[in-house]
Amino acid sequence: MTGPLANKIKRQLRMMLLDVVNFESCPKDMIIPVLEETLEELKNKGITPTLAILRVGANESDLAYERGAMKRCEKVGIEVKQILLAEDTTTEEVISAISA
Repeated sequence: MTGPLANKIKRQLRMMLLDVVNFESCPKDMIIPVLEETLEELKNKGITPTLAILRVGANESDLAYERGAMKRCEKVGIEVKQILLAEDTTTEEVISAISA
């Protein structure tokens, strides 16, 4: 896909890269090829597109969401970094994990 519309879409995708896990309502036949191309461009520049998932505890609905996000990221070539903390983790420990 080339042209002004493609460039606009690429810019928007770059700005919303972390939101990729929620693209259920977007036309996938258009978004995924552009996203894959954008990810390839980033990788060629030495940038590794990565989604960080920080989970505190093991709530089943959180686990299901996390699995879905990881599957979608894998499909388009985005790496996933999981940060798993115990349910009794303090606010300070969460902040420390985010800062690391």
